[in-house]
Amino acid sequence: MYKVIIPHRLQRRIRRLPGDVLIRLKRIISEISKNPFMGKKLKGRYQDKYSVRLWPYRIIYKIQKEELIVEVIEIEHRGRAYRK
Repeated sequence: MYKVIIPHRLQRRIRRLPGDVLIRLKRIISEISKNPFMGKKLKGRYQDKYSVRLWPYRIIYKIQKEELIVEVIEIEHRGRAYRK
């Protein structure tokens, strides 16, 4: 089982999400900790990162296989998720 790390700046953003999204987010984070490779592998400037849908948001994360860590990079609305 992988340890999921969510940076402090994202934790503040998570607190502002609607209640139904928070419930689904907790379930998806639990699933990612069990199987981090369930997400879609990204290309281009997000190479070596993965994305999971949390409609209408995207969770972008990076896997550190040696340390068994999943680091959440971004939780953003799908229209803005890949623009940074």
